[in-house]
Amino acid sequence: MKRAEEYAAVATKRPRAEDKPDAPPAEERRTVRFVETGALLSLADDGLTVTGSKGYCMARANCGICHGNCYYEITLQPADVPYHVRFGVGTKKADINAPVGFDESSYAYRDLEGAIVHKSTRRDGYGAAFGPGDVVGALLLLPDQVESGPDPTSASSPPTNPASPSVGSESPAVTPASDVKKTNGILRFFVNGVDQGVAFDDLPCGDVYYPCVSIYHAGSVVANFGPSFRTPMGDAIPYSSPSP
Repeated sequence: MKRAEEYAAVATKRPRAEDKPDAPPAEERRTVRFVETGALLSLADDGLTVTGSKGYCMARANCGICHGNCYYEITLQPADVPYHVRFGVGTKKADINAPVGFDESSYAYRDLEGAIVHKSTRRDGYGAAFGPGDVVGALLLLPDQVESGPDPTSASSPPTNPASPSVGSESPAVTPASDVKKTNGILRFFVNGVDQGVAFDDLPCGDVYYPCVSIYHAGSVVANFGPSFRTPMGDAIPYSSPSP
């Protein structure tokens, strides 16, 4: 028969709190919605439905990107009266009381004539016209970093130094920065799943770009920031994807 002290000598291993494996973190998605609007727009409580009243104004979402590929869609809703839409992307500098594409800080696709607009300059015939019932999307592609090397667009000719001297002057010292170029961002649009092609290929790097929409007269659009879209986007991620 074992004595009490022998029982006490038997090691009893109890699991400690630190021995338990950590539970996998829950994947949290960003709640993306429109939060900023001009004076003539209104938002539904969920921040996804934008409604116009009179003239053009802009609604801007709360999440943007400065690198990577992101996509979102909007659906134009039926209405009793004609209305017009512009949508695309813009920075915080874009005028919220003007339409998308009004200034240098926003880029737009317009429902009429399939036009694109930037700095109030319209280019008709870029893509298909669209209207109520259509699902249209914007795919933004921003490079992750500055690329080194000669500009590939001028591969057919020797690279030139923008500071090259005129004949008879001394050649300046070449610095490493002369061999570095900054790649611009690309914006392309979709209408009911059909790629309309590259609309803009000169979006400056380093800025944060947000989804933006403008409405003229009494119409409404409903935004879809993901994760499921009508048009699969391959490597592009929705704006609602988890933050890195």
